[in-house]
Amino acid sequence: MRSILLCVDGSAYTKICTKYAIELARLMNAYVDVLYVTNLNNFELSLIADCGSSLGIQPFRELSTTLQNLEKKKFQRLEEKITRMFTEAKCNVKFKFNHRAGAIVDAFDEFKRDITGLDLVVLGKRGESSGTSKGHLGSSLERILRSCSCPCFIAPDKFRSPSKILIAYDGSDGINKAIQFVERNHFFGDCEVHLLTVNPTDDVQTQLSDAKAVLRDVAKLKNIVVAKKSGDVINEIEKYIAENSIDLLVIGAYSHSIVRHFFIGSTTLEIIRQSEIPVIVFK
Repeated sequence: MRSILLCVDGSAYTKICTKYAIELARLMNAYVDVLYVTNLNNFELSLIADCGSSLGIQPFRELSTTLQNLEKKKFQRLEEKITRMFTEAKCNVKFKFNHRAGAIVDAFDEFKRDITGLDLVVLGKRGESSGTSKGHLGSSLERILRSCSCPCFIAPDKFRSPSKILIAYDGSDGINKAIQFVERNHFFGDCEVHLLTVNPTDDVQTQLSDAKAVLRDVAKLKNIVVAKKSGDVINEIEKYIAENSIDLLVIGAYSHSIVRHFFIGSTTLEIIRQSEIPVIVFK
């Protein structure tokens, strides 16, 4: 069975991420591992603050115990909330909760090494500080994107079931993995799939034709739209999304294509930052 890792933190994005994970698991016939990570820095900062005071070690121990108990209760409430969402969805998706301590990237490595493998990671665009940092991405997002070899589904702050999908095609290994992902998951057959390339070279245009053939003849997609644009990559993608009411954006990250800044690092992050729809990133 395929495996989806759902990363939650109790922020407003948790509910949206859970909705997407349930929908994707149903469509992919996948199992969901729900991961919540306790940040140990919260306790370490309390120790540092107390060391400079006159409270002594006993009050700190009490404070640390209180924080740990609050964290445990938070996870329990989160588990109850997400379990209720899976139950109310009535789609019989199997799932399991996992509570780890430390850094999320370290905990994340455990699931990458699992013998069953990992097919998709679902996480929010921002974390618990999202209410005061609308212009910034979550602090762990970039680290997960760089360390993860499987596709990452990055959820926005609103949910809508995808029916129009945009694949921003650049001929990179990442975006060709995206084509294979669409090919393997036949639920895309009910969607309108757009292939957009910006400032394409002759080689990319040839690969684009091949990708369209695969989606048409192998994946059996019935509604494929191909578009070629010139200009700034980010602006053209955002404009195309708005003009065509796109619900889901698929991009390749850290490309080694001839156009060196096409979806490399900061460009990928800027696309994610500006996007108001979900983004799936492939490497």
